[in-house]
Amino acid sequence: MAQNQKEIVSLAYLGNVVDVWERFDEESIDVTIGSDQTSLHNPYSGAIILLA
Repeated sequence: MAQNQKEIVSLAYLGNVVDVWERFDEESIDVTIGSDQTSLHNPYSGAIILLA
């Protein structure tokens, strides 16, 4: 829905990030870019995951 409407979605999760990624997979939720760190604003010092 958000992609179709060209909306930017951000969320914070306190817990094991693997649980979130597994849930996204189970629900077939496409993620364009994601990070398991708060340093997403600085791509040279944080982990960034790009999914097509």
